[in-house]
Amino acid sequence: MELPLSFVHETPTDKYYDLLLMTVFPTLSKKRICFVTVLTLFPSLLLVSRQGPERLPERVIVSETAPASCYDQANEKLVGSMLVRSQVFVSPDGKYQAYTENEAVARQGLGLADCVNTAKLFVKETSEDGFRLVFLQEPTLYELFNDIKVVDWSPDSRYLLVRLFVGQWGSDAGGGIPLRYDAWDGVFSPRDMVTTAFQGYLGHDCDYGEQTLGFSPEGAVVLKVYPNFDEAGTPDPASCVKKEWLWLLSTQGIFPLPDTYKVLRYGRLLRSGQSN
Repeated sequence: MELPLSFVHETPTDKYYDLLLMTVFPTLSKKRICFVTVLTLFPSLLLVSRQGPERLPERVIVSETAPASCYDQANEKLVGSMLVRSQVFVSPDGKYQAYTENEAVARQGLGLADCVNTAKLFVKETSEDGFRLVFLQEPTLYELFNDIKVVDWSPDSRYLLVRLFVGQWGSDAGGGIPLRYDAWDGVFSPRDMVTTAFQGYLGHDCDYGEQTLGFSPEGAVVLKVYPNFDEAGTPDPASCVKKEWLWLLSTQGIFPLPDTYKVLRYGRLLRSGQSN
């Protein structure tokens, strides 16, 4: 089964041209009116700049766990763009299918961001001809790294649970966000559903780390919650969560689970050769 590739397109802005002027013509960039002179005297230069920084070649792989990266892991050298596409994940009743694409776009030129990541989620009913893009997380100035992974389908095949990670290249800043997609109605639950539930349970705001594990047999979301850690790897004293714990998020609220609780898997990967 072949799935379409997707690409990130960037549009030049006034800041982009300001940077061009400061880089190539530093003595002229102090006055915006000089931009007209540049357009008149150097049309070929502006034609090249409108294309943006040079985009490096792209690698395409299929993986459920690999992050999309522009860098060589051994020496952190910029090596090129990368598209990581997941396998197709099928709902328990076989009616719905989903897959993700995480694309890291590498560009060289003018000292702009070397690597930016876009995360996408695609869903379809088996009766439909093609997949629909139902979620898109594009890079922003302080959150250039985005990554999305499928967690599981609910037992009744209505909900798809995915985990979005948003962060910044070269920084420890960032965090995971559980997203629940309603395949019947075509909508997402609020992004802050876990945070809101904990605030209601504790009666105040709470800082914590979270891992989305899957669904309970009744269709509630199972989470692993743990303390925040500082840069040295020790628990942050400001975190209101003091130890790792399992929690159940349902329509009635959020509740602790015993350590012995086992999370089942309900969806399945589409095997090679199967009809989609």
